[in-house]
Amino acid sequence: MKTLLIVRGLPGSGKSRFVEDLVVDILTKVVCSADDYFMRDGKYEFQADELPEAHSRCRQKAETAMKNDAHLVIIDNTNTRRWEMEHYYELAEKYGYYVTEVTIGRVHPDVAERYHLRNNHGVPLETIQKMAERWEM
Repeated sequence: MKTLLIVRGLPGSGKSRFVEDLVVDILTKVVCSADDYFMRDGKYEFQADELPEAHSRCRQKAETAMKNDAHLVIIDNTNTRRWEMEHYYELAEKYGYYVTEVTIGRVHPDVAERYHLRNNHGVPLETIQKMAERWEM
Protein backbone atom coordinates (compact mmCIF):
# COMPACT_ATOMS: atom_id res chain seq x y z
CA MET A 1 0.00 0.00 0.00
CA LYS A 2 1.31 3.44 -0.93
CA THR A 3 1.35 5.66 2.15
CA LEU A 4 1.66 9.37 2.82
CA LEU A 5 2.81 10.02 6.38
CA ILE A 6 2.29 13.57 7.62
CA VAL A 7 4.47 14.20 10.65
CA ARG A 8 3.41 17.17 12.79
CA GLY A 9 4.91 18.82 15.85
CA LEU A 10 6.44 21.93 17.29
CA PRO A 11 10.07 22.79 16.53
CA GLY A 12 12.26 20.74 18.86
CA SER A 13 9.61 18.07 19.48
CA GLY A 14 11.64 15.39 17.70
CA LYS A 15 9.88 15.18 14.31
CA SER A 16 12.99 14.77 12.19
CA ARG A 17 14.55 12.31 14.64
CA PHE A 18 11.35 10.26 14.54
CA VAL A 19 11.47 10.25 10.74
CA GLU A 20 15.15 9.25 10.69
CA ASP A 21 14.56 6.38 13.13
CA LEU A 22 11.38 5.23 11.41
CA VAL A 23 12.62 4.99 7.87
CA VAL A 24 16.23 3.91 8.22
CA ASP A 25 15.53 0.50 6.65
CA ILE A 26 12.85 1.47 4.13
CA LEU A 27 14.43 1.87 0.73
CA THR A 28 11.52 3.23 -1.31
CA LYS A 29 10.81 6.33 0.75
CA VAL A 30 10.92 10.04 0.07
CA VAL A 31 11.16 12.56 2.90
CA CYS A 32 9.89 16.06 2.11
CA SER A 33 10.72 18.94 4.44
CA ALA A 34 10.61 22.69 3.94
CA ASP A 35 13.75 22.83 6.10
CA ASP A 36 15.74 21.23 3.28
CA TYR A 37 15.33 24.40 1.24
CA PHE A 38 17.28 26.37 3.85
CA MET A 39 20.29 24.04 3.92
CA ARG A 40 23.22 25.76 2.23
CA ASP A 41 26.66 24.19 2.26
CA GLY A 42 25.64 21.95 5.16
CA LYS A 43 24.39 24.86 7.27
CA TYR A 44 20.79 25.82 8.06
CA GLU A 45 20.13 29.43 6.98
CA PHE A 46 16.47 30.33 7.54
CA GLN A 47 15.02 33.32 5.68
CA ALA A 48 11.40 34.05 6.60
CA ASP A 49 10.66 35.71 3.27
CA GLU A 50 11.64 32.48 1.46
CA LEU A 51 9.25 30.27 3.45
CA PRO A 52 6.52 30.20 0.76
CA GLU A 53 9.07 28.98 -1.80
CA ALA A 54 10.39 26.37 0.65
CA HIS A 55 6.90 24.95 1.11
CA SER A 56 6.20 25.08 -2.61
CA ARG A 57 9.32 23.00 -3.30
CA CYS A 58 8.36 20.59 -0.53
CA ARG A 59 4.95 20.06 -2.17
CA GLN A 60 6.58 19.64 -5.60
CA LYS A 61 8.94 17.00 -4.23
CA ALA A 62 6.02 15.13 -2.65
CA GLU A 63 4.04 15.19 -5.89
CA THR A 64 7.01 13.97 -7.92
CA ALA A 65 7.50 11.10 -5.48
CA MET A 66 3.82 10.16 -5.74
CA LYS A 67 3.90 10.33 -9.54
CA ASN A 68 6.82 7.89 -9.36
CA ASP A 69 4.88 5.55 -7.03
CA ALA A 70 7.21 5.84 -4.03
CA HIS A 71 6.09 3.32 -1.41
CA LEU A 72 6.28 5.85 1.43
CA VAL A 73 6.19 9.65 1.21
CA ILE A 74 6.84 11.52 4.46
CA ILE A 75 6.05 15.18 5.09
CA ASP A 76 8.29 16.42 7.91
CA ASN A 77 7.01 19.93 8.72
CA THR A 78 5.39 21.58 11.74
CA ASN A 79 1.93 21.49 10.08
CA THR A 80 0.37 23.55 12.87
CA ARG A 81 -2.81 24.36 10.95
CA ARG A 82 -5.14 22.14 8.94
CA TRP A 83 -4.82 24.22 5.75
CA GLU A 84 -1.06 23.55 5.70
CA MET A 85 -1.80 19.87 5.05
CA GLU A 86 -4.71 20.20 2.60
CA HIS A 87 -2.51 20.09 -0.50
CA TYR A 88 -0.92 16.84 0.67
CA TYR A 89 -4.33 15.26 1.24
CA GLU A 90 -5.36 16.33 -2.27
CA LEU A 91 -2.20 14.80 -3.74
CA ALA A 92 -2.78 11.57 -1.81
CA GLU A 93 -6.28 11.29 -3.23
CA LYS A 94 -5.08 12.08 -6.75
CA TYR A 95 -2.32 9.43 -6.69
CA GLY A 96 -4.02 6.77 -4.56
CA TYR A 97 -2.12 7.13 -1.28
CA TYR A 98 -3.35 6.14 2.16
CA VAL A 99 -2.77 9.03 4.61
CA THR A 100 -1.63 8.80 8.22
CA GLU A 101 -0.95 11.77 10.50
CA VAL A 102 1.39 11.53 13.46
CA THR A 103 1.87 14.29 16.03
CA ILE A 104 5.20 14.16 17.83
CA GLY A 105 5.43 15.42 21.41
CA ARG A 106 3.01 17.57 23.35
CA VAL A 107 1.44 20.60 21.78
CA HIS A 108 1.02 23.13 24.55
CA PRO A 109 2.71 26.46 25.34
CA ASP A 110 4.14 25.01 28.57
CA VAL A 111 6.51 22.74 26.61
CA ALA A 112 7.81 25.55 24.42
CA GLU A 113 10.83 26.28 26.61
CA ARG A 114 11.97 22.65 26.60
CA TYR A 115 11.54 22.43 22.82
CA HIS A 116 13.28 25.76 22.33
CA LEU A 117 16.36 24.45 24.11
CA ARG A 118 16.64 21.40 21.88
CA ASN A 119 15.45 22.58 18.45
CA ASN A 120 18.18 22.45 15.81
CA HIS A 121 17.24 25.59 13.89
CA GLY A 122 17.29 28.31 16.54
CA VAL A 123 13.54 28.91 16.48
CA PRO A 124 12.84 31.61 19.10
CA LEU A 125 10.92 30.66 22.24
CA GLU A 126 8.15 33.16 21.46
CA THR A 127 7.66 31.63 18.00
CA ILE A 128 7.28 28.14 19.43
CA GLN A 129 4.78 29.42 22.01
CA LYS A 130 2.72 31.12 19.26
CA MET A 131 2.79 27.94 17.17
CA ALA A 132 1.47 25.95 20.13
CA GLU A 133 -1.31 28.48 20.70
CA ARG A 134 -2.49 28.36 17.09
CA TRP A 135 -2.33 24.56 16.79
CA GLU A 136 -5.31 22.97 15.06
CA MET A 137 -6.22 19.35 15.66
